[in-house]
Amino acid sequence: MESGPVLLFDGHCGLCDAAVQWFLNRDTRGVFRMAPLQGETAGRILARHPELPEKLDSLILVEYVDGVEVVSWESRSVTRAAGYLPYPWAGLRWFAVVPRGVSDPMYRWMARNRAAFMGRKETCRLPSSDELGRILP
Repeated sequence: MESGPVLLFDGHCGLCDAAVQWFLNRDTRGVFRMAPLQGETAGRILARHPELPEKLDSLILVEYVDGVEVVSWESRSVTRAAGYLPYPWAGLRWFAVVPRGVSDPMYRWMARNRAAFMGRKETCRLPSSDELGRILP
């Protein structure tokens, strides 16, 4: 089992890449690790969670709470992940008060249209030496 929060992301999505960069730039304590959905780490995690939707157009947050692996997706992955960031970014977690019936459809709309907004990536940015240990296969 892994430790600490892990953000799983679509390695070919420009919007997901931008989100990962956003989190890496604000995660000054180095809490997060990242892994592409197309990689080994995500494959192992996803296999343990049949409750996840079959087709995921989402950042997925994997947390370890009292030794239990907990996954969040769609809008909740973003609001829960924000809680790990330092002030003022941690305040974004309060958007979790928006009912999922409102926030998830908005998230899914963005996910469906992400290629139009941000394009697709054929290659990923190489992590800096500081980030290298935080990127999982």
